[in-house]
Amino acid sequence: MNNELPDDIELLKAMLRKQQSRLRQYACQVAGYEQEIERLKAQLDRLRRMLFGQSSEKKRHKLENQIRQAEKRLSELENRLNTARNLLEDA
Repeated sequence: MNNELPDDIELLKAMLRKQQSRLRQYACQVAGYEQEIERLKAQLDRLRRMLFGQSSEKKRHKLENQIRQAEKRLSELENRLNTARNLLEDA
């Protein structure tokens, strides 16, 4: 990759604006992922409390399924969050 910068001031300004825009996008992604992760963690806590309070096998199975889905989504979001944070740090 060529790391030389152009001498044209207007081109440099345009490049800087583009990079700043990209940084804002990454920061928004990080914030969004963090919010959804917190929401999912709260949902998992609630579902787990409900699971231990349930006596019906049908309800228990449904709650266990919801917990698995939420845990999978949480894992996906944490991976995306880490990727977005790395992009933000590298930019």
